[in-house]
Amino acid sequence: MRLLRDIQLLRIAVVAGLLALLPAGPLLASPIAYLVTVNTGKISSTSGFLDFGFAPGNDSQDAFVTIGSFVSDGSLSGSPQVSGGASGALPGAVTIDNTSQQFNDYFQGFEFGATIQFLLSFDGPAVTSPDGTSSGSTFGFGMFEDSLGTIPLLTTDSFGNTFTVDVNPDGSTTLTTFPADAFGAPPVATLASATPEPAPCALLALGLAVLFVRGAVSKKKTRLYSVFRYASRSSFSTSLSMSL
Repeated sequence: MRLLRDIQLLRIAVVAGLLALLPAGPLLASPIAYLVTVNTGKISSTSGFLDFGFAPGNDSQDAFVTIGSFVSDGSLSGSPQVSGGASGALPGAVTIDNTSQQFNDYFQGFEFGATIQFLLSFDGPAVTSPDGTSSGSTFGFGMFEDSLGTIPLLTTDSFGNTFTVDVNPDGSTTLTTFPADAFGAPPVATLASATPEPAPCALLALGLAVLFVRGAVSKKKTRLYSVFRYASRSSFSTSLSMSL
């Protein structure tokens, strides 16, 4: 009984320690972020426009996307055209939600350099607590030659997107990039996941705890086996002496 009690207390102590290491809230219920790099070397020293849009489906859950940490060797020009649920201004943070209307957009004049980089982060109930609605939302980034957004740059997408990110009904995201031209040139946009792995310290602690518990239980079992073996030997010796 004492052995079982000790093992149970050990397990409780380990679990309590692990809970102290875990971040508040569900491990997987966190924003999804991408570090976006766009190679604009082919159109360097020309003028055009950057377009950021976020469109909901028929019954999409609420979500919003933030464009932050914007850096480029190009330069912003003029004032942005803001529609629907877009707010803020580059090079500061720009936020676009999917709740205001179907067309939520940020359109900005730009003098292109060789590269553009920004952090793209998706958040809101559709990401952190999805309820499985029948439709998601789509974010798109494109570059255009004209102020009307009718002449796309460096993409074969008919809507002018260099890439899109779909926020799916289950809270995951799906990335699509488009060739730079009709001859199949590689997409000019690359996206690297910037979302941290869930609780790496806690996962490491969990692994160590499992080894610790196994070791402790193994030692307890060894002690119990030694006691049992000693008792068996003593009983056998006593029985042998009595039979003699």
